[in-house]
Amino acid sequence: MTNSPTSTAATQTDTDANIDPPHAQIKTLMLIDDNSVDHLMYKRIIQKSGLVQTYLPFQEATKALDYLRSGTAPQPDVILLDINMPVMNGFDFLDATTQEFGADFCVIIVMLTTSLDPRDRDRVKSYDAVKRFLNKPLTKALLAELTRLT
Repeated sequence: MTNSPTSTAATQTDTDANIDPPHAQIKTLMLIDDNSVDHLMYKRIIQKSGLVQTYLPFQEATKALDYLRSGTAPQPDVILLDINMPVMNGFDFLDATTQEFGADFCVIIVMLTTSLDPRDRDRVKSYDAVKRFLNKPLTKALLAELTRLT
């Protein structure tokens, strides 16, 4: 799994190879999740939906943060963020990005998680940048719902 921008084309590359789907409504979507199976499943959903122009997959929040710090284009319009990850969890990522870039550095941040802990849901409410708290898995219907928020 590469940690560089890719298009929703069938083959992932290390370069930004954007495509322009006729009805793409999310210009750039970043996924931060340590589960490689979820990455494969979500890539397929994103490709088939035609709703995302550029897909930025990261299995480590620290690498996603490094990408954001680099100022490399494209910057995400939507971030799907898992909570429970090793090294840097979703809340640590939110703390770091909010401190460095401000609460509105990204149009939409969505916590996409398997967590059933009500404390996680309550904690997410303290972040203005987080627009939704959704349970996994990502579906085409949930992706379409996110396009209405952009």
